[in-house]
Amino acid sequence: MKRSFPCLLILIGLLIPCFSSAADISVIGNIPTDSLMDSIALSPNTETAFGVDKEKKSLHIIDVTNHSVIRKVSLGRRPVGIAVNPKNNLAYITLKGYGPSHEKGSLCVVDTSGAVLNTRPIIGKPHGIAINPANNTVVVALEQEKKLLILSADSLQTLQEINLPGSPRLVALDIDSNRAVVTTGDEDRGWWQYIIMVVDINTGTLTKTITLRRGVKGLAIDSEKDIAFTSGLKEKNLLNISRGSILSTIREGDDFLNGIRLKGASDSLETGDKHIPDKNEIDADTDGLLDWFYPETDDGIEDELNKIRSGSTTFHMDYTFGLDINQSTHTAVISGEDSLLLLDMNTNILKEYPLGDIHILRAVAVDNYRNIALVSYLKHKTHKLFDAGVLEIQLPNDTLYIASITPSEASAGTKDLPVNISGAGFVDKTTILINNENNNCTYISDTQLQLKLKPKYLKNPGQLKIQASNPNKKSEDTVSNSVIFTVKNQTVINITSPQNGAVLNSSPATVSGTVDDNAVSVQVNGVQASISSSTFSAMVPLVEGGNTITATAADKHGPTGAASITVTLATKGSISGTVTNARTGLAVSSATVTVTDSSKNTQTMVTGSDGGYSFSGIVSGAFNLTITKTGYNQYTYIGTLSPGQTLSANAALTEIPSETPPVISSITVDNITLDSATIIWTTDKPADSLVEYGQTTAYGSAAPDSTLTISHTITLTGLNPSATYHNRITSKTAGGASATSADFIFTTINPAPSITTLDPSEALVGTQGLAVNVIGLRTRQF
Repeated sequence: MKRSFPCLLILIGLLIPCFSSAADISVIGNIPTDSLMDSIALSPNTETAFGVDKEKKSLHIIDVTNHSVIRKVSLGRRPVGIAVNPKNNLAYITLKGYGPSHEKGSLCVVDTSGAVLNTRPIIGKPHGIAINPANNTVVVALEQEKKLLILSADSLQTLQEINLPGSPRLVALDIDSNRAVVTTGDEDRGWWQYIIMVVDINTGTLTKTITLRRGVKGLAIDSEKDIAFTSGLKEKNLLNISRGSILSTIREGDDFLNGIRLKGASDSLETGDKHIPDKNEIDADTDGLLDWFYPETDDGIEDELNKIRSGSTTFHMDYTFGLDINQSTHTAVISGEDSLLLLDMNTNILKEYPLGDIHILRAVAVDNYRNIALVSYLKHKTHKLFDAGVLEIQLPNDTLYIASITPSEASAGTKDLPVNISGAGFVDKTTILINNENNNCTYISDTQLQLKLKPKYLKNPGQLKIQASNPNKKSEDTVSNSVIFTVKNQTVINITSPQNGAVLNSSPATVSGTVDDNAVSVQVNGVQASISSSTFSAMVPLVEGGNTITATAADKHGPTGAASITVTLATKGSISGTVTNARTGLAVSSATVTVTDSSKNTQTMVTGSDGGYSFSGIVSGAFNLTITKTGYNQYTYIGTLSPGQTLSANAALTEIPSETPPVISSITVDNITLDSATIIWTTDKPADSLVEYGQTTAYGSAAPDSTLTISHTITLTGLNPSATYHNRITSKTAGGASATSADFIFTTINPAPSITTLDPSEALVGTQGLAVNVIGLRTRQF
């Protein structure tokens, strides 16, 4: 339950300056970084922090326990907003768009290891971002499109769009009532965020508008007190969210802030002074402008100033000032130039904590559980050189407070529920107030208690206000802040279609059912369903095989009921069967089975010893099945497979009949020459031809002809003259039946002699007893 503070305006106006000693806070860690972190977001469950450097477009993942940067991730684009979802410890980062007006932005989700888990484009120049863990939603401010974008934290799907009359930039959430507080600017000067708008996200309506004199560069909400705190250009404001009014304004120069340097630009940049300087005035006062922001600068800042001189940008328009609120202690932590400012919103006391030689403080993130603040800083070294890092600062911790309760909700009718309470300032006499009724608890430590919620508190739906109380002999008991425990209705929700166990043949599937009237939303597997007359419907994508479909109903307090079914998506089919011998009926193993489906996908397998085969993942439609094995005729089956169908296709293979070998006859050898001969024979059926030949029965040479014929002729060439050759004939049919002849021989021709020369070749008549030399050679006979 929220509490209003109508007297806060007066009390803040009477604040007395209180400059506390450093003993009130302590620096318990210093985490060096290579640049100044512009924004920091905490992941308390893992003691991990995420810091972004807008200039270098990088994300730093910080191990708070070991005081070190464990990973640096390049984001590619300029980050403009970051928030952490405590439910999953993931960082959600809005990235500046590209294009003429930076209209093509994006949102990315990063885990504690630095892995980018999800990214979605966002049309419309995204900026500030906030997360509501109660309903697991993300709220993104779209500056160019003048709207708030509500997304599912799991799927990043759009759940809702809320149009605004101005250009939003920063956004903070009142978790208890699901309201957004956003900073906006007018149409001509959207960069000057001086209008505060309160938006009811449940109804999508703008409820309050607050106009400030100065621009806002930091924004935070104390949900329990219903107060928003703004930090801006030389001015800070406390605002009543419900009333839409300014409770108090703190300006630089106020007496009670004497000595405290607030971060801010020159007054000449404020519309409240009825003047916006033109480009020449900015050029003329560049050094003064720089001194306000960064007395010592780096090259990145000088580059930004050069852009101002060229008229291409406005100086650091998307930078924010460090501001966060500890929701447990109701303490606002604000970064100054070299001091922290702490505003105790319980006592309305403002304190300054100087931090020595620190040069610039910027980003602030508060861990409500440990009551620490992470603050980014620059520390001057030499001219234009500096150290950068993040300080871990222990905040004043003498206040009794509850940081969290686990669980924080239960369904009506739950019996004796143990609840763990975490916080600070607990003693062994601490008791727990439930709706102002005293209850005993178990003391574990000064930061841990355990409470058993009795059935009477869990009987009916509603909210329980939980507070811790310490005895105080001098005055009334000390009572902590309050946290809310929600007792939820058990919303009855049923899925009526499809039926549990159904086999579906297409995706996405239409899921519909009934839900109680108190449900304000239904999600089916993360998809937002439409609700009408106590019925809901959603289109849900499925994956091949088994799927669990869960429909979750939520009322204004969060999830209250769920129903689940299991279905099977079967867009493909299967074919199986057994291959047997058509004559004997016995299984045929090692047969090759091939199936080609309607998408031309082919699968092949060999039958087992039982003749069986089985294919799955067959695309529905026409298919072709073939089965082959040596000695059997090919089997072919053409059919059609329906989605999810299991088809049985048994096959009986017919044997190819055995064949008698051919009969070889009428073997003759013809046309024998010095080096060739023709072998002629006949067979009683078509067969091929093969003659093996050689000068021994080992043969050694062969002359084949694959032509199937009954009249066979093979000519042997390259033979030796006057040589005897052994021969053997083989003929084989197409079916593989063959016959071989006996050995037979032939002899090549021996050439006849011829005279070529006589010496002498003449003589005188009457010569007697003349010796004549006869010279000759062998010739071929044709």
